[in-house]
Amino acid sequence: MNRSVIKSIAEFGPILIFFTIYLSNNNDLKLAIPPFIIATLIALAVIYFLEKKIAMVPLISGVLIGFFGGLTLYFDNKV
Repeated sequence: MNRSVIKSIAEFGPILIFFTIYLSNNNDLKLAIPPFIIATLIALAVIYFLEKKIAMVPLISGVLIGFFGGLTLYFDNKV
């Protein structure tokens, strides 16, 4: 695979994983958020490995996903 294909998978993979798990488990956020956070961290690591830098938007998105996803799991608020 060339770098652009791997980068595209790394960028769109976490959101595809989230929606796949979310929609297949009766819209359960508690099941969908942990894989989403992990996939986002892996995607950031892959992008860093390929380019030796991370752009600001994916970095901020990763931090926000981790922070708010963690808060969602911690408070266990029913939506």
